[in-house]
Amino acid sequence: TASLNGLSAASTDVTLDVGADKVATGGGQYVSVIGRRVAATTDYRAKVQLAANGTVNLWLARTVSGTETLIPGGGVVSGLTVAAGDRFEVRMQAVGSSPTTLRAKIWKSGTAEPAAWTRTATDSTAGLQVAGGVGMYYAVSGSTTNGPVVFSTDGLRVSAP
Repeated sequence: TASLNGLSAASTDVTLDVGADKVATGGGQYVSVIGRRVAATTDYRAKVQLAANGTVNLWLARTVSGTETLIPGGGVVSGLTVAAGDRFEVRMQAVGSSPTTLRAKIWKSGTAEPAAWTRTATDSTAGLQVAGGVGMYYAVSGSTTNGPVVFSTDGLRVSAP
C-alpha cells in the first residue's frame, strides 16, 4: 500500500495508470485505487482483478478495521480483457458523506476514457463518513505461480470531483 495521508478531503477523484510485468496466474493480480483512506485499515476503494483467463473484474469496496466488503454490483467488465504488456487507467471517486457516492471505471491506457462510470454505488458505513487521504494497493493471489510480480504506476492524479 502507498498512500497520501497528508491529504484530507471529503470528496476525491483519483486516476492511476497501472501495469504488471507478467500476466496473471492462479487467482490473479489485484490493483486497488483508494478514494478515501480514513486509517491504515479503513477505506473506500475501486478493486480491480486481472484474472488468469484474461478477464478484468471491477468492484467498489469498503474496508473497515481490515475487513474488506465488496459492494454489490461488481464483477466482469464487459468488453475489456488483459494480455501481456497491457496497461490500464483506473479512476475512482468518493464524493460526500451520509451517504458517500462511489464511482469507478477502468480502460486500457492510450484509449479514450469511457464517458459512463462502470460501477456506481452509495454507502453510509459508520467510520467512513469523514474526510481522508488517497492511495493505491497491489496484491497477487496466493496461488500465483510466476512471482514475483512487479507492478508499475504512472500518472497518479488527484483532484476534487
